[in-house]
Amino acid sequence: MEDLLYKAISYGRELGLEFIDIRIDDYIINSITIRDSAVTSSSINIKGASIRVLSEGVIGFAATGIVNKNGLKRAIDSAYRQVKAFKGLTEKMGVYTVSSRHDVVKEKPIVDPRDVGFDVKISDLSELRDLI
Repeated sequence: MEDLLYKAISYGRELGLEFIDIRIDDYIINSITIRDSAVTSSSINIKGASIRVLSEGVIGFAATGIVNKNGLKRAIDSAYRQVKAFKGLTEKMGVYTVSSRHDVVKEKPIVDPRDVGFDVKISDLSELRDLI
């Protein structure tokens, strides 16, 4: 993944961008639904990237749900088109330059939902449904 990001940043630098920030999100959403006493569950993995760029004091932004070479390239191109469209029309911004950083953020819940039994989850949802 890091190699892909470095290549995407290099591509942006070739375009003449002074600053490129790429953030990758990768998370799983689990849901349980009770409708007319029928229980269904689903799980979906969501992955995407948000990109901020800066050139000549103008900032551009794009997002993509396709985290591969072509998806990142298209998003960088989109953010770059915004920069070109707004050059001379907005107040210039500056960026304080620091070395690049790789950071992983993991949310640590008080109780991990994976450790809660399915029967407990169904019971809690049924109780909530009855309250509503």
